Amino acid sequence: MGNIKTKEDLIRQLECTKHTFHISTYGIANIWHSFLQDEKIMNYSIVPENLMHLCDFGCEAYLKFYDQFEDKKEAFTRNCQDAFNSAERIYIRETYEWLIDYLSHSKQNDKFWAQEWARMITLLRNVVSHNWTIKEFNDYEKKHIKQYGSISYYDVKITENDVEKHPVDLGWNRYHTMNLCDEILQFAHTLK
Repeated sequence: MGNIKTKEDLIRQLECTKHTFHISTYGIANIWHSFLQDEKIMNYSIVPENLMHLCDFGCEAYLKFYDQFEDKKEAFTRNCQDAFNSAERIYIRETYEWLIDYLSHSKQNDKFWAQEWARMITLLRNVVSHNWTIKEFNDYEKKHIKQYGSISYYDVKITENDVEKHPVDLGWNRYHTMNLCDEILQFAHTLK
């Protein structure tokens, strides 16, 4: 991550990360749907020729890869889920890193911690780095949990008993991720 020095750079990076997440998940969902419907992947010819044959592994070879599995739909579904998780992991991590970078540079960290969602994005940033598992709470999170009983975001509550759990098992989903990152983008517009 480079050093974000202006609010405009921060907003541009957050918007870019958001749109990359949306494009990635839209693309994965379309390919997944096409595969599960036993359809040819539509419009893959729009991919530039140099990307289609990257490492001599174009779209045709990619689909043939799944023919080796007894249940190729199950294998493809698992890989699509991994792709969704990867896109979400990048979205959370980059959104957090861009924001913290700018806040540190502009000396506005206190504004971050005043936000209701600050502990949740910090927790999630650590969770995505530990294979989507809550490993431990930092001192700020422990203090917050002791004072309020949980780290909450909308209808998701994470308590001290949730170490070693996956946030999805606690009700977290991609809709929460999109809302949270949208709130962060709105917050970025209020910074100086």
